[in-house]
Amino acid sequence: MTELLFRVAVVSAAVSVVLLPLLLASRWQKRYAPHTRRAVWLVITAVLLVVPLLPKAQAPVQIEVPQRTVIIPAPAPRASQTVMAPVQPALTEKFDQGVEAVEPTAPQRTLEWGAVLTALWLTGGLAVLIWQGVHYLLARKRLLKTAAPLTGYEELAKELCPGRTVRFFRVDGLDTPMTLGVLRPVVLLPDQNVRQAALRHELTHIRRWDVAWKYLLLLACAVHWFNPLVWVMSRRADRDMEASCDAAVVAGGNAAERRAYGELLLQTDIL
Repeated sequence: MTELLFRVAVVSAAVSVVLLPLLLASRWQKRYAPHTRRAVWLVITAVLLVVPLLPKAQAPVQIEVPQRTVIIPAPAPRASQTVMAPVQPALTEKFDQGVEAVEPTAPQRTLEWGAVLTALWLTGGLAVLIWQGVHYLLARKRLLKTAAPLTGYEELAKELCPGRTVRFFRVDGLDTPMTLGVLRPVVLLPDQNVRQAALRHELTHIRRWDVAWKYLLLLACAVHWFNPLVWVMSRRADRDMEASCDAAVVAGGNAAERRAYGELLLQTDIL
């Protein structure tokens, strides 16, 4: 687990080198379309989550170094060399008596900083997921408590989200349409008349699986919670997702429809 933390830290630092100029430079945000910026954020999110899990790269060619054993014969003793007499047992006993016995000391406990940092990293990541999960579940329960099923939008859902089942509910007191869920998406609509452009906006989110991408952004923030640039990227990505859906809704429309949708954005404060 400590090795995984090290990989996450290295990837987070490397990605920050790319994130910092993207977040600070405003020219590229004006130059490129929202869907392009959305794609860039999603690629960076995938790198943050996948690269730390990749196995270590091994060398394509491994060369074994040959080992050889060389035996050097010991030189024969000369006749002039004096042979040392063995140490007398009495001298050994006197030496043992003169040395005091040393008691073995207890091993000192050392603090493993790798384990401490790993525990801190896991605690922070779990705290982020639990906090966001509880907040989402409470908001979902509060919204669905007064929700009533709606019909009449099935044809539009089939047109914009082919192959997916979308349910619609009316919620009292809701200001703007909302989308919940990934596999079984639910579109919540205000109790008043809903413009078709706003409904297309939510269905575009469902067709592009934006809710799932937002969950991945949340997971990236939980894994890299110690990196503030990842949090800023998450907010920018969410904003560009909304702008990308707005651009998709007004694409192909005339000037009057674009003007009406712009007024709707100002009224509902979608951006």
